[in-house]
Amino acid sequence: DGQIALGAMGAREAILRRTLGNETHENNGVHWYFASNEDGEDTSFGFSRAARVDLSNADVLGSGWMENPKDEDGRYRLSWHLDEESVPGAGGWRAGHEIDLHEGTGDSWMKLMYFACM
Repeated sequence: DGQIALGAMGAREAILRRTLGNETHENNGVHWYFASNEDGEDTSFGFSRAARVDLSNADVLGSGWMENPKDEDGRYRLSWHLDEESVPGAGGWRAGHEIDLHEGTGDSWMKLMYFACM
């Protein structure tokens, strides 16, 4: 229906800074990750209003998935799969409490990234 469900902004160099494991870093009041595995392969990208994340290919905290009950912080998390080999059809996994977005037909959700040259 043409609505943006969730968004955040920060400095490009901060947003695209690589992280390991469940590490995040704060920029513009948002905690970002661009996670890689021990082999240096990109696995997930996203943000949260809270510093803590649980990356099981994507951030599952507060999502209602498995042993992670939905919580208020879960509404303010975005997580995208980046590893096509281990997650076929890799794409957005969550936007807030909406999960398993990578399993859709592709016509319901769309990823948007905006940037400005300054």
